[in-house]
Amino acid sequence: VYNLILGGGSLETKLYKKLRGENSLCYNVTSMYQKYDGLIIISTAVDINSNKKAIKLIKNSIQEMSNNISEEELNNAKNLILTSLTMN
Repeated sequence: VYNLILGGGSLETKLYKKLRGENSLCYNVTSMYQKYDGLIIISTAVDINSNKKAIKLIKNSIQEMSNNISEEELNNAKNLILTSLTMN
């Protein structure tokens, strides 16, 4: 659920909103949870001149995850999980 809210699910993730929606720094941004390593990998492509700003925004998004998850974000992530389970 954490990964889906951060950047792994839709166009409504924290990373997508910050990097693309609010700052137009990239075309796409995503995160992927690697269960066996306990890692979340964040992937995006930004202009080299914008990389420091992008890194700062990514760190801010991760920090937001500790105390600022809305009910809407949580419900969207849960619905995405349920939808993916019913598709298989």
